[in-house]
Amino acid sequence: MINGRKTILLSKEEDDFMAAPYQCSPVGIFSHGYPTMTRLRAKFAALGLLKGFKIGVLDNKHVWIRLFDPNDYARVWMKQTWYFDGFPMRVLKWTSNFDPKKESPIMPIWIKVFGLRPHWFHRQFLYHVASLIGKPLKLDEATTKIENPVVARICAEINVLDKFLPDIPIQIDGDILWRHAILQRKHKERLKIGYTDDMRRRREMATVDSSLNENEDDNRFKLLTLGNAVDVPDNDGTFLDSGEIETSDESWNEVSYKKHRLAASLDENSGKKNANNKQLILTRMMKTSAFNFFLERRRD
Repeated sequence: MINGRKTILLSKEEDDFMAAPYQCSPVGIFSHGYPTMTRLRAKFAALGLLKGFKIGVLDNKHVWIRLFDPNDYARVWMKQTWYFDGFPMRVLKWTSNFDPKKESPIMPIWIKVFGLRPHWFHRQFLYHVASLIGKPLKLDEATTKIENPVVARICAEINVLDKFLPDIPIQIDGDILWRHAILQRKHKERLKIGYTDDMRRRREMATVDSSLNENEDDNRFKLLTLGNAVDVPDNDGTFLDSGEIETSDESWNEVSYKKHRLAASLDENSGKKNANNKQLILTRMMKTSAFNFFLERRRD
């Protein structure tokens, strides 16, 4: 009884038992509009998933995608961003305590492990290695075929808030061998600051925290991760990765793709560095028609 009212008692074990059948069920979030449910289901049907799917609405932004095969789950989850009728849908990890108002810190990230012996390139062993860092999802093709035994690549679900320990101990008959691992994080992609006519689009996106609309549930905006050092001439704009952006005092006029302006005026008045977490905070992030135009027409 709570305040005189009858109460349902649910143990963690019971909750986990009921959640177990849905471990291959991610959540999709539409932050920039969404297609009709009929169209969304038709688009998913065209993906040719191995064991089918079911989609239901959680709220006005989130859909629950029930999948029934680990390979289907890895395929949908690892891509991270899908486009349906021009609307971007990001894929989030679902857990039994999923809260639509909070961004999940669990993401699929590729792990590169160096120095493994060639005969260790066995799926069960590599999954065991990856389990020290996260929950293994998939091996890349070169690792499966042992085409590049200098490095093993395993995709795993990783909580990005957890401390990452790059050295992996492997014990054989009392001898301990240490092998080094790195995470292929998205922030290693590079942002193109400036303008160019021949800059190519890239798949990855970089998230920038914004202090705009602090009272709204979704106060995170996306800047497209554009270009790399071989795409465009060195004198046409400036390349900066996320770490350089955070520490740079330089002002920029715009972030653009071809003639479409994505974000404007990252100067001393509109761009500020947060001294506490060293994240780039945009106090005026424009969701301009050009920015939305690019998002809606972007393709992998």
